[in-house]
Amino acid sequence: MRFDAGGLIGTGLLLGLVGVLSAAPAPLPRPARPDPELRSIQGRWKVVEALQGGKRDDVAWPLLRTVEFDFRGDTRHVYVEKELALSSRLVLRRNGSRREWKLRPSETRGFPASGIYSMEGDTLRIAYQNPLDVDVPVSGPLSFDEPAATQRTIIFTRVR
Repeated sequence: MRFDAGGLIGTGLLLGLVGVLSAAPAPLPRPARPDPELRSIQGRWKVVEALQGGKRDDVAWPLLRTVEFDFRGDTRHVYVEKELALSSRLVLRRNGSRREWKLRPSETRGFPASGIYSMEGDTLRIAYQNPLDVDVPVSGPLSFDEPAATQRTIIFTRVR
């Protein structure tokens, strides 16, 4: 049996290279594609109308006329008179033809809420049962066509 130092070194290098390559980390996963619904709502939106039960809400309007929503990623920031008031995580989903939204409080103030929304061009409408109206019973499902008496609808226009 003959000892060949060159072959042994070559084999060792080859085995070492195979070992290093097999221990290399797997490629990073591709980032998830952004949700087209979430992507379409991105940006700043100004309140242009507030409705309660399908009628203009003159009680809430003085405050709401100073409100803007800023959607960044999956977070909704609420500005009142240009000052950040609260932020919440936003989840959008389709349930058949119905578009639904849900908010989850984040590190800054906020409260959980949910409802429906529609978007046509630069107009966004959201509807919900006011979570602060705890003494008012819910009077029916949310609908833009036939709003329940307890339903609040806020209409926004995109800020350009």
